[in-house]
Amino acid sequence: MPEDFSQISFIIIASACLVFAMTSFIAFMVVYHRGKQLKNKQHVQQLTLEFQKALADSEREIQEQTFTHVGQELHDNVGQLLSLIKLTLSRPDEEARNESRHLLAQCIKEVREMSQSLNLHWAHALSLNDFLEGELLKVKRATQITTSLEGESRLDLQDVQKKIILFRILQECLHNILKHAQAHHLRVQLEGRHITLHDDGIGFNEEEVKLGAGLANMRHRASLIGARMVWYSESGKGTQVQISFNL
Repeated sequence: MPEDFSQISFIIIASACLVFAMTSFIAFMVVYHRGKQLKNKQHVQQLTLEFQKALADSEREIQEQTFTHVGQELHDNVGQLLSLIKLTLSRPDEEARNESRHLLAQCIKEVREMSQSLNLHWAHALSLNDFLEGELLKVKRATQITTSLEGESRLDLQDVQKKIILFRILQECLHNILKHAQAHHLRVQLEGRHITLHDDGIGFNEEEVKLGAGLANMRHRASLIGARMVWYSESGKGTQVQISFNL
């Protein structure tokens, strides 16, 4: 009888310990899971805030660059066209009047294009190819660098916000090439979900040159839109920048 009582007591105590252990484990898993959910929610909120900040910064920087470009175009291009129109109007012959009409039409076209560029709504309809063609045309007008655009992109750029950030990243890449590369030719390749910029400039030694804040910022912006950005360079052999989208 005492042995049966001891066995029953052991079973009861063991069962109680097992129930306590299981209850503690379940409680721990619930707390752990909720903590993980909270961390994930905070991480998503942080990424959302970073994305919105990157978008706002990109819009502001694009507008600033656009204002600078428009100012230059008004001075160098539209101003020159108006001067030519003034000269042709001073001549009374029919050929001069026809030339004035042609120059005036060209001037109106230039002003209309500049007006459209001041509004970021152009990003809704503009394709990646068209955007790069316009940016490379600016490079050719402003410098002696020759340019080429090859291939077609298969990127789905329906999200206008991500498109604006991508466009700004590409503008920054081109600006860095103009400022630092000392290049003679710039080649942009589009292949699937990859965008690659090659220049034949002086390059840099990747082991000796640390990524500055500007390059790190571009890489971070790329990550916010689901892309990876890498640089390949060698002193005297130019630089290659590749932006690859994961999705």
